[in-house]
Amino acid sequence: MQHAVGPDADDADDTARALRVPVDASAVEVYASGGRDVLSTRWFPVAEELSVALHGSCAAGHVWAMGDGMAGTY
Repeated sequence: MQHAVGPDADDADDTARALRVPVDASAVEVYASGGRDVLSTRWFPVAEELSVALHGSCAAGHVWAMGDGMAGTY
């Protein structure tokens, strides 16, 4: 990961302290180290089901199902 130059730049390393990855029907967002590094992209999957995998090691992992915030409006 590349870190932006800023007041904490001297403390930067390549270790993500926390990783948050919200995924829905048309977007994937990645927030590392409390939002210090961010990636966003649009996507339009064609599969009926989505699976997510974690490769590597971490102290803890949690998965939450995201609801359809637009349910009942279309």
